Order: sequence, then C-alpha cells, then structure tokens
Amino acid sequence: MVLIPYVLVIYAYWMRAHGKPSWSIRKFIHTLGLIIVGVYASYLETLSEILIVLFMFLTILLVFTLIPRVNLFFTLIEMGTRQGEKEVDSIINTTLTSTGMIILLLVFFDVRWIFLAGALSVGLGDGLGEFIGKPYGKHKFNIISPKSVEGSIGVFAGTFIGVLFAFLSLNSTSLNDYELLILIIASLTAMIIEALSISFMDNILMPWAVAGILWFCI
Repeated sequence: MVLIPYVLVIYAYWMRAHGKPSWSIRKFIHTLGLIIVGVYASYLETLSEILIVLFMFLTILLVFTLIPRVNLFFTLIEMGTRQGEKEVDSIINTTLTSTGMIILLLVFFDVRWIFLAGALSVGLGDGLGEFIGKPYGKHKFNIISPKSVEGSIGVFAGTFIGVLFAFLSLNSTSLNDYELLILIIASLTAMIIEALSISFMDNILMPWAVAGILWFCI
C-alpha cells in the first residue's frame, strides 16, 4: 500500500521525461493522489492503521527529499504547480486540501462511504473534468474563471461515478430511486461549485458539499 503511490510518482517522472504537457502531469498527480488517499483511508479499519501507513509514506518521502538530486517533495510540488502559478500557491493548496481531507475523515469516520464520496468528488470529478475539458472543451463560458461545458460534464460524470462507487462499495443498503436522485443532486452541486470556483477553492468546497448533502439526505 505504501509503495503504490511511489509507483505512480515514477510514472509522473516518466511523463515529464517524455515531454507530456505539464497540465496533464499536474492533474495526474492531483487525481491519483486524492483517489489513493480516499480509498486507503476508507478501507483501512482503524485510525491506527491509517496513521501507520501515513507515517511510512512520509518517512520514505522525507528520505528521498533529503537526497539532493532527487529532492522528491519539491519535485512533486514543481510538477503539481499550475503554469503561471507560484510554487508557494501549490504548497498552500496542498496543505489546505490535505487539512480539509483529514477533518472530513474525522467527521465522517463512522460513515466512511460519505468521506470516500467527498474525496472522490475532487479526485475523480475534478480530475476527469480537466482531462476532458482541457483537450476537448470547445464550448467555453466564463462566470468567474474560464471553463467549458465539456469539462463541467466531466466533473459531473466523475463525481457521480465516485459517489456511486462509494455508496455501493461501503454502504450496506441497496440503492433505491430516492438515493439515486440524491447522488445526482450531489454530483450536480459539485459540478456547479467547480464551475464557479476561484483558484483551488473547489478542492476544499466540493468534498464538504457532497458529503453534507449525502449526510443530511440519506
């Protein structure tokens, strides 16, 4: 479990070495990182197990950061920074997103499927939105920041797939029509938040909005 994220890091290095667009590398790190965090934190049974895996991961990260030519942490920050954005902004984004995920996990620790749904709304929803919107977004709109209809549809589809997976895999009840409607409403809400977001605020607001709707309505 600890090594899987580093296999993905190696692939990110491979993408950069082969001249892949910087936005695709950044979104690859962002998407897979949040999906892994959400899945690991949802399927490990106790807080102690989560902390042990986290400690091992951070220990490896620290070791490879202290190696001058590797400098892993800062290399990941560099690869995860938007074009034209300062690296300090990326660090703030990562810190706030991680803090939000930790609090979300603690709040919904006993209803882990809701935490997973919130995490996947950003990891899978926001990720799929950019992977579709960036290369294929032809119908542009600009409410607060530039977006595309195709990207927004990707956010909705990714979020819905994520919340549906979380419900079916971790919730003991079967999905009825009312619950399906709530999942759709939560996914639409995530799509609207992403379309209206400023900078990285969607990373913070989307999981809490999705989790809140699921908590109060199901």
